[in-house]
Amino acid sequence: MQYICPIFYMEAGMKNENDLRIIKTRQNITDSFLALLAKKPLEEISVTEICAGAKCSRNTFYLHYPYKEALYDSLMDELIDQVKQAFMPNERITGENFEDYALRHTRLMGQAALSVKDQLKPVLAGDHNDVFFRKLLNVLRDTLMQSTEANFGVKVKLDEKYRLICWYCASAMVGFLMACYYDVDIPDEEALDILCAMHSRPFTYGWEYISG
Repeated sequence: MQYICPIFYMEAGMKNENDLRIIKTRQNITDSFLALLAKKPLEEISVTEICAGAKCSRNTFYLHYPYKEALYDSLMDELIDQVKQAFMPNERITGENFEDYALRHTRLMGQAALSVKDQLKPVLAGDHNDVFFRKLLNVLRDTLMQSTEANFGVKVKLDEKYRLICWYCASAMVGFLMACYYDVDIPDEEALDILCAMHSRPFTYGWEYISG
């Protein structure tokens, strides 16, 4: 059973999140946790070990996180949010046609995915890699569904075909990141060139459907 200190956890919500001492303590806790994750899986890490590395008490830890899994989830959420931002509405350049816009936006999304590659190593240690990529897929899919109209400037038909397009785009980006993390070792710019080339026709089809 996960241990939760409800009193401390409630007090944490009352603190000023911009307080430099709180920020420093949270960073120390995170750094200690990441160092431990690099050595062993989440299940074998104790709050006591995290606190020892962060040079803080268990009570201090529980002021910030109700249990170690919440700390792990917050790390995943931070990385996912970095990628998610590139999937939000992005202004088109004056005179830019849709295909050029789509490929430029694809490169930005790919760059965002690659930007977290080095940070993923400790987070994906153990048996939790599938959790991260599944969560990333769901977030990117939902973000695309919500932002397509703002991105493309047209009324979107919210039907099954449109959902399929969003699933495809999100899955392709997650697959791209997984390949670059697990299997493919080529320069980022070369990987991005390939990503854009592969998406030229799919994006054209997506635009034809969305705007048709």
